[in-house]
Amino acid sequence: MSDGNFTYPCERVCPLGIDIAVFMEFVKNGAFGEAFGKIVLDNPFPAVVGRVCPAPCERECASANNGNPVPIRHLERFVGDHAYSHGLLLPAPENELEISVGIVGAGATGLSAAYFLRRMGIQTTIYDSMPRPGGTMAYLIPSFLLPRDVLFYEIMRLEKIGVRFEDRVCLGKDFSLAEIRGKHDAVLLAAGCSKTELPKIPGRKSAGVMTAADFLRKYHSAALDIKISGATESVVVGEDRWAIFAARLLRRLGAGVKIVIKNSAQSLPPQIRKVLADEQIEIIDSAAVTTIFSQGGKVVGLRCVKMSSTEGAFSSVPDSGFEIECDFVCFSARRQPDYSILGEAKDLLKFTPSGKLDVDSNFSTNIYGIFAAGEFVFGEMPVVYSMAQGKAAAISIAQFLDISPPAGMTRLAPFQYKSQNYTLSPAPQETILYRQIQSCVGDFGEIALGFDEATAVEQARRCACTKKE
Repeated sequence: MSDGNFTYPCERVCPLGIDIAVFMEFVKNGAFGEAFGKIVLDNPFPAVVGRVCPAPCERECASANNGNPVPIRHLERFVGDHAYSHGLLLPAPENELEISVGIVGAGATGLSAAYFLRRMGIQTTIYDSMPRPGGTMAYLIPSFLLPRDVLFYEIMRLEKIGVRFEDRVCLGKDFSLAEIRGKHDAVLLAAGCSKTELPKIPGRKSAGVMTAADFLRKYHSAALDIKISGATESVVVGEDRWAIFAARLLRRLGAGVKIVIKNSAQSLPPQIRKVLADEQIEIIDSAAVTTIFSQGGKVVGLRCVKMSSTEGAFSSVPDSGFEIECDFVCFSARRQPDYSILGEAKDLLKFTPSGKLDVDSNFSTNIYGIFAAGEFVFGEMPVVYSMAQGKAAAISIAQFLDISPPAGMTRLAPFQYKSQNYTLSPAPQETILYRQIQSCVGDFGEIALGFDEATAVEQARRCACTKKE
């Protein structure tokens, strides 16, 4: 879905279709409020996205040819932070319609869809099972990468324009799909990926063993029933983003942390290796866990074996077993949608041969008036891609309701997202500074420092693309 109005390569790969050249012109001229106003036509959360986006735009930046692209992501963060510090709000709806949409899930997809629906004057209510909205942003990404005051301020702005939130309510438990459909003119299922499974390793049911995503979610929702302290010896198994986040969070809680990976340490991105070394997280590479030991039902250690790799195929090395003592273990595990929340409606909805919820090109399911998007349909994806799904779904829902979206709102890059093990790292070359930390234990403050005004203007002026309103 795209109007084709993309002048520069950076814009063509931005999932949200942000008019990068125009917002950059505003920053060049010190018109930061105007830059915010331009960005939020396509992205309601610039301070969040500026921190967590994998920045495909920077890889396409004309300046990237010399290895030094314009730091678009960090400039977007600067504009978002400037708006936060100056109390800037989102544009209010120009009219109010007697039409309502119910959204299940207050993660990136649901929040984004709610914003664009409200921009069109549609009454919008988000239903979510957690105590606060935010989904992955609030419960999986640690606060030292995404400060919660920034996140919740940007979400609060949705309330200011009339988005309604109902928290601690679960589809399939507190209400059915039929009931929510009866209350609204359309429904968007955007519940994300809330299910993970431990690998089938002996001892996996021991207390103190969980997936990295479950650990992050339980910690950030104050539901962790295991005390993590300086006396804790923990092991994180895996190298995806949730495993890295879990290891870094455990270290800040005071635990000793080892991370076990099948690949060699050199296969990790250099910035990840540096972070793990700086934060005193030991890497045990070319190894796999075969057994979890427990006493009294609680984990006390792991049995591991060394691994070798030939053309991407792993095999265990004979007579290479070794043991690690520990009292807490996290395993990386791919997050999956939990379709059990659909209840009886699951038998009525159509699914693909691979078991995913089936939707057409307009995000419509086979049940009239019920749409689905984001991770709940396509599986794990970065926040900005989830937001793009919410934006596109909102446009489709509006068209279903015979509402024509504003011309500019249809601006969406024709991106094709492929699942990948991405990290919260800047693209080609670093331009932002990081806070110097003597010890990360007990330090949950944000690590990456934002630009000041002079630096933001200087960096924006490196952009050779020009486009006026």
